[in-house]
Amino acid sequence: MIGADIVAKSPADGYTLLFATASFAMTSAWDRKLPYDAIRDFTAIGMLAYTPFMLTVHPTLPANTVKEFIALAKAKPDQLNVSTTGAGGIGHLGTAMFANMAGLRINYVPYKGTGPALTAALSGEVHFTMVTIGTSLPYARAGKLRALGVSSARRSALAPDIPSIAEAGVPGLDVVTWYGLSAPRNLPAAIVSRLHSEMAAIAKSAEFRDQIAALGIEPQITAPREFAEFMKSDIARWSRAIKDTGITLN
Repeated sequence: MIGADIVAKSPADGYTLLFATASFAMTSAWDRKLPYDAIRDFTAIGMLAYTPFMLTVHPTLPANTVKEFIALAKAKPDQLNVSTTGAGGIGHLGTAMFANMAGLRINYVPYKGTGPALTAALSGEVHFTMVTIGTSLPYARAGKLRALGVSSARRSALAPDIPSIAEAGVPGLDVVTWYGLSAPRNLPAAIVSRLHSEMAAIAKSAEFRDQIAALGIEPQITAPREFAEFMKSDIARWSRAIKDTGITLN
């Protein structure tokens, strides 16, 4: 919020940019009073990449597939605990969206960041977690966690052997954290075009793609107008998710 506010109030000259993530849209979805408007006060340059989350369970949990996990959770309402990367963040809301779509009642345990949330799952302090695939996959490959599915609509290139949750039992689920560039509003079209061209050139380079692939991040380049429309729809989607799940920040 602090960074976005600085960008919103900066000159529209192309020298101050916002490296936005999904949390930028989610902050607006909470319908709180912000010092800026995520749509009106910014010029979209383009989406750059995205990464899914991965549903992983402690090895002692008797569930080897998404469907088995759902059956277990339904048989034990309010008994399974999930670690999240903080109250109100995409990890929390994404997990809540999954649970709501699957008809599950679970307990959310917020931790201060990805590291503590993952540690809680590894130690068995909680039954499962959903953190980014690049963070959790090494532990799943080592047998310290059991990977059941990824949260994106399609499988991840980093782990093509792991199904998407959507194909494995919860049709329509698509939760990712995305990365993109925005600038102050009224940025001249020529500057928008130049910045987008440079961003796309970097994103298409083998060096860039190899580095982000190791982190479970996949390139997804969109045009400025497409990114602006996506931002509107993403804010609306998370607003609906907040309403549907009944989650509050209190």
